[in-house]
Amino acid sequence: MTDDARAKRARKLATAAKAESPARTAAAEKAIRILVKRGEPITFQAVQREAAVSHAFLYNHPDLRGRIERLRAQARSAPAPPPPADEQSKLVRALTGQITRLTKLDEVAPRRCTGPAGHT
Repeated sequence: MTDDARAKRARKLATAAKAESPARTAAAEKAIRILVKRGEPITFQAVQREAAVSHAFLYNHPDLRGRIERLRAQARSAPAPPPPADEQSKLVRALTGQITRLTKLDEVAPRRCTGPAGHT
């Protein structure tokens, strides 16, 4: 390949990459919105996977990189959200059932005196 052909090919690739950049940026921004809406952690890997863009693209895009880093930091400092209501009610039912069973066992089990020696 001649130097002229190589330079021409490099210009074509650069032009194609510039034309593709807005679409990749839009895909990454949409991915961030989707992840936030789902309540999933915002990480470079999650955005990369959701948007089908490269890790390098996200790191080399200052606006996207800053946004991902801010959202990731916010998530780390924010308290964990409570479990959904249906999970809470399952937990309450399970604990209530355990308390009921333990109470019944306590009522049925013979009581032992733990007082001074000789009294049982």
